[in-house]
Amino acid sequence: MSISRINSVITGARMKRMVKTKAFQTKQNKSGLLRAAQTSGRSGVVSKTGSSLMDILRAMNGDTSMTGEKIVQNQSQRYEYETMRLASERVASHLSALRAEGEKSLFGQGVENREAVEKEISGFVSDYNIMIRRLAASGEKEDAGLAKKLGDEITTRTATLKKFGITQDGKGVLSLDLKTLQQADYEELKNTFGSSGSLTKKLASLTESVEKNAKEQIERLEKESYSLSSVYSRYGTSDGFYGTTGSRYSQKG
Repeated sequence: MSISRINSVITGARMKRMVKTKAFQTKQNKSGLLRAAQTSGRSGVVSKTGSSLMDILRAMNGDTSMTGEKIVQNQSQRYEYETMRLASERVASHLSALRAEGEKSLFGQGVENREAVEKEISGFVSDYNIMIRRLAASGEKEDAGLAKKLGDEITTRTATLKKFGITQDGKGVLSLDLKTLQQADYEELKNTFGSSGSLTKKLASLTESVEKNAKEQIERLEKESYSLSSVYSRYGTSDGFYGTTGSRYSQKG
């Protein structure tokens, strides 16, 4: 079972547990809230728990349920951005290795090091696809814009990349034919993916923007969920869901 599948199963189990716990807690809370409402007096009077009658009625009308759903939604989005961030880091690592200079660099060691070059290109394609899929799936305008810019860089070099067995579909996802890559001219590979080529430089710059944006979104979602969890814990229970760590990242995306 892949890491992605395991994390999905774990998350699903937690969500089911949270729903069961929430149902029980809601029943208990309503009984307590009704008693509090009866003893808190008129609207605006503060009870011993520090909650006004309006707070109590608002909670009984489902505000906590909506807040709980939002926390779960934020957690899911955070996982997606964490996967995007990890993928962008790996893409940047592949590009950095291909662009490196010097006698001990990938291309610096000559054609004898061709297998290592091909492995790095294969890894780049795999991690690039995870990144591009997450950008497309987020639904955010900025992510869509970055995905388009990345796709455009590939599109402008369609003929060249095809010589290396790399093609792009309508969604921006890359495919790699290893046999074609292995038979490609080594000097052309070097000129395209090495330091002298413009492709890796431009992709590296865009990938840096993807990573930066992913980190900002993760931070935003964490702050928002923390704020929401304070409200939710007042009348509901998060069952420990908020703050769960982990990642859905895998080579399959």
